[in-house]
Amino acid sequence: MHFVHDPVPCGGGGECLGSGPFGSPCTTNADCAGGICGVRTPDTTNESGLPACTSFQTFDELAGGLANGWHFGPKSKAQLKMKEKKGSVFLKLKLRDIEDAAGLPSNETGQLALRLGLRRMDPVGGDMTLAPLVVSIDVPLADGKTQGYLVIHMEDVMVTSFGMSDNVATEFVITGIRLIDPNGNRFGDKGFITFHVTHL
Repeated sequence: MHFVHDPVPCGGGGECLGSGPFGSPCTTNADCAGGICGVRTPDTTNESGLPACTSFQTFDELAGGLANGWHFGPKSKAQLKMKEKKGSVFLKLKLRDIEDAAGLPSNETGQLALRLGLRRMDPVGGDMTLAPLVVSIDVPLADGKTQGYLVIHMEDVMVTSFGMSDNVATEFVITGIRLIDPNGNRFGDKGFITFHVTHL
């Protein structure tokens, strides 16, 4: 599974900059405490007359093109793998050729943000579905890349981030996956793909 550069939406689906990895929805700048709504107004149409925006704009560009913002280099790679082993679920992230605004290899730390739905046999409340949860995992880069694969053990995430025991049946539904740059801006997105993984 590969990430793509996350463009500012055209004509809808905006999120306020600086309001978290899965930000507050907005339509105009007035909807956002920070004053910047990540959405563009269509300024053209395509060949069949559908609304469209000219060119391509990233969230880093919308935020002013910050010096340490992440950019894909000419040989870049952003890959996420999922593996289940002996009842445990692992995510493996690998980034390569990520540059800063000057075109130099980034040595900054961004984040992998996951939006999770969980159904579990809770030790206290029994069978339940939790409200959506968001967890962010640090992704440090050195010379523009992760050092091999960054391995994420989902059971550890459940215990350390949410204080849940890991010895009960849990179903993870990952409904959103994003890469966030060092400034908190959206960089890469897998948000339209949902993975269903059951841990027993």
